[in-house]
Amino acid sequence: MGVVSVAPLLLSFDRQARGVIAQRWPEFVAWVIATSLTTWAVFVTNAGSSELGWSLAFLPLPLVAWAAARFGPSGTGLALLLVSVIAAYGTAAGQGPFFRGRPQEDVIVLWAFLATSAVLGFFTTALCAERSEHELHLRRVLALETECVKLVSPEGTLLEVNPAGLALLGAKSIEAVRGRPVGDFLAAEDLAAFTALPGQALRGVASQGDFGITTSSGDRRILEADCVPCRSAQGVLRGVLSIARDVTARRQMEARSTAEREVLESMVAGAPMVDAISQLAQSYEKLFPDMRLSVLLLDADGQRLRHVASPRLPLAYSRAIDG
Repeated sequence: MGVVSVAPLLLSFDRQARGVIAQRWPEFVAWVIATSLTTWAVFVTNAGSSELGWSLAFLPLPLVAWAAARFGPSGTGLALLLVSVIAAYGTAAGQGPFFRGRPQEDVIVLWAFLATSAVLGFFTTALCAERSEHELHLRRVLALETECVKLVSPEGTLLEVNPAGLALLGAKSIEAVRGRPVGDFLAAEDLAAFTALPGQALRGVASQGDFGITTSSGDRRILEADCVPCRSAQGVLRGVLSIARDVTARRQMEARSTAEREVLESMVAGAPMVDAISQLAQSYEKLFPDMRLSVLLLDADGQRLRHVASPRLPLAYSRAIDG
């Protein structure tokens, strides 16, 4: 019996296990109290060998699974030690569902119960460890992903975002953005475009599109995003999984090429050069909102500059530099 109740704890109670317990000490104290009281009630204060007594013998098993899931192998070892000590004491004192007055049979039944508890505990530990390993592997992959990967709740708040996404938003940690509405990072004109993407995903339709964001430093970026619904293993909708990439430079290049092509086409069609240059200046200022553009032409004598286009410069300034 000592192999089942003591050996697991001796083999697993290391510094890491103590750290887990210290980190979750309020839960650990609650577990110790609940397990002690439940096991004591089953094996010490329960005096009968009736069918009800046998049924009560299974009450400590969920508490063993609790320890295994939350505190790992060391939790399973502690649970087995605590349950075995109380169960052995109660059976030896003539109490509990396993007492029949025949010592050899009592020990066999008690050992079978503890072996079942051990199998349940370590099986639960193995499942939780496998799940934790998968989650750790996934987080490592997301940490190396260069595109923004985020999980948005059905209500539109950020749940998770990878380091590339944090860098794009200008945030230093996930705690700085978790729980914040995605609308906090969007300009008013971009909100409708973004809302349409997760809206389709929540209806079960994968979607793709562009939208603009404003980082915490005030920079405006254009993102291209793919959105799909994110469901749990039970099929419950958790939110929208979105993979977004920064396409600001690409979109600006495309818009600039389009503007230049339109200007050339208008000049070929016979439009005055001054009108074509004004059109080009307006297009560039639209592409780069912080830019103020002024186009000047040199006179034929090579001595004076003539104002041609300056869409957002003051008129007095344009007149002052003309000629």
